[in-house]
Amino acid sequence: MIILDKVYISPRMRAYMAQTQHPVVDTPTARAVVAEGCNLNLIAEDEAVRRIDAGERLYTNAEATLSWVTSHVHNPNLLRALSIFKDKARTREILAPMFPDYAFTTCTIEELMAMPYPEERAPFVLKPSVGFLSIGVYVIESENDWNHARTDIEAHRSLWATQYDASVVGSTCFILEPMLTGVEYAIDAYYDADGKAHILDILQHDFANESDTSDRLYYTGPRIIREQGARMLDFLTKANDLIKVHDIPVHLEVRVNNGRVYPIEFNPLRFAGLGSTEISSYAYGFYTYDYYLNDKDPDWKSLLAGDSDDLYCMSAIAPSTAVPTDSSFDYDAFAQQLDHVLSLDHFNYAASGLFAFMFWRTSATNDKERTWLLNDDLMSFVRHES
Repeated sequence: MIILDKVYISPRMRAYMAQTQHPVVDTPTARAVVAEGCNLNLIAEDEAVRRIDAGERLYTNAEATLSWVTSHVHNPNLLRALSIFKDKARTREILAPMFPDYAFTTCTIEELMAMPYPEERAPFVLKPSVGFLSIGVYVIESENDWNHARTDIEAHRSLWATQYDASVVGSTCFILEPMLTGVEYAIDAYYDADGKAHILDILQHDFANESDTSDRLYYTGPRIIREQGARMLDFLTKANDLIKVHDIPVHLEVRVNNGRVYPIEFNPLRFAGLGSTEISSYAYGFYTYDYYLNDKDPDWKSLLAGDSDDLYCMSAIAPSTAVPTDSSFDYDAFAQQLDHVLSLDHFNYAASGLFAFMFWRTSATNDKERTWLLNDDLMSFVRHES
């Protein structure tokens, strides 16, 4: 079963649903997609709830649908998984036996605004307990960083509330946690009926510098799967020994330091957001959500057997600093900066804070394009209305 949120339904997902006729919950969003000419197999809400409660797998394209799930569905495994994974603090508490040396603190927005600068913790990360993308995430290395973060949170929390449901981005509870070092990875995986983990993709997440928290550059490729697959599968298996869930997809972000995997966050009922999980179709020839919904496992031995070691990248496109919401973007000029743009999906900047989401292919041995995209402020492509 698929439940759709209107925030963004990619053309690739629309084509998949129309072609496969996989059941879709009959919601206003789904009916709007049908009205736009996409032939969906709509299932009435009461029938969808009955089937989900009976154990049918559920997938969503965006986390704003979680409020529908929690208010309609009674499946205890699913509801428990959502309550754990969407609360970073609770997830960390359950996984604490795996990381006895990892300390974190939670606080309300009121406590945060009244809190003196905790110098003894620096450097550390401040983030919402419920979050999405890198919204509301701050690297704190000094008192100036601390004051800026709190000012920025106060200035933007009402905007976040209009752009995202509270189940997606919360602005009432925050976490202060150590700043993890090492390489960051994003993983699309699912737990099957027995709670066994299945990895569908692993992407390396690079940053311009230590203070960068953007989503400018994620990439996957055979080398990354070969090097990280066994390690990530072991982590997912040990995590579920404690969490104990089944039949659910997760998108998680982790850091690897000295060979050890440290979790940043688990995102339930979906894979990489805004259609970005579909990078797997370019890199490996399958859709992650198709494999989850149909209980399939990638044939990694065959998929990794070729000679090509190109990197398949996905990038959230927004300037380094906020621009007026009525600004436009020169997509053609931007796309010309890269040799192999696979897809450039246009976004409404005022509604999402992004101009586009891009899939592209690049060389694993030449990092010129990756370095440029990470470090350019992209302001040369922003156009202001006169």
